[in-house]
Amino acid sequence: MPHLARTFCCYGVLLVLLPLQALADAPLEIVPARGNVRQLRDAAATDSVLDHWHDQLYLGLESLIKRTDSYYADDANAALQTPGSPFRITLQTEVLRHGDSSTSATPQVDVDLHLQMPNLQRKLQLFITSDNVNESSDRQNGGLNSLRAGVRVTPLDFVDFDLGVRADVPPVAFASLRWQKKFDLAGWRLEPFSKAYVETKRGVGWANGVNLERWFDHWVVRSASYGNWQRDNHGTEWTQAFIVARAREVIRFGRYSDVLGGRDLARGIGFEGLVSGDSTDKMQRYELSVFYKQPTAHRWLYWQVTPFVRWERDYGWHADPGIRISLDALFWDRASR
Repeated sequence: MPHLARTFCCYGVLLVLLPLQALADAPLEIVPARGNVRQLRDAAATDSVLDHWHDQLYLGLESLIKRTDSYYADDANAALQTPGSPFRITLQTEVLRHGDSSTSATPQVDVDLHLQMPNLQRKLQLFITSDNVNESSDRQNGGLNSLRAGVRVTPLDFVDFDLGVRADVPPVAFASLRWQKKFDLAGWRLEPFSKAYVETKRGVGWANGVNLERWFDHWVVRSASYGNWQRDNHGTEWTQAFIVARAREVIRFGRYSDVLGGRDLARGIGFEGLVSGDSTDKMQRYELSVFYKQPTAHRWLYWQVTPFVRWERDYGWHADPGIRISLDALFWDRASR
């Protein structure tokens, strides 16, 4: 596959040297609502059944979080208002046709919930997520990812310390220290991150990544790199992705795996080239894909279709076609607002 590797390298150089000038019209950023629970309730009713149940689930959870947080309010000081706790549910299915004429279907469910309880502790955040502790996109491992829950402390700007438990039999304890920051460099956005972590089941690991992108009106060119060293694996797994896309919305949720896979881009279409491997056998996989993501009539619900072709070392570098179909449900605000 040397010719394909050269294609990816040339494509990466093109992204770095592209001499276009950025335009002023930026894409719309989709972020969670900033109001407190009482403000989130102040919205007109909706006639849509789907929007109604969306709001019932969202406000029901927010009310439960508020009551729990109010219980821990300090009597000596005025109780702090409880902000909304955004969460997201993603359903995805990947169907892949292998060179031996077999077909595999891989369902996956992702859940992200950022609990905010200022009265419980002023600098303490609770979270529930199905994202891997190493924050890889991990597209080939499907199923209901093991949920992780814990506490998050932010001792410094751009630095998070997590401590919690991952659902497993027996339960797996984990801890991590994470740094991520954005830099604007002459029209380019540079976003590196680094994360040291430890799990009682998988041992010590260190994940690093860097995203470099530039917007030209609603067009974006992006180079996203990721590497994960794990002591028990005696090596480093890495992924390099290049994306060219036209998107009118960007969904911000703070996960590096969203940037790596282009999951944050919406109301648009894009092309992605991806290479992954490890320090032992070098190249393991190539993938070329075209993704198309749009909101439904309900602005909190997005659908995405991604046809792709994958070449894998384990299957003799045969060109295997496939498709990924996903739904993103954002519980960040009332549907009727």
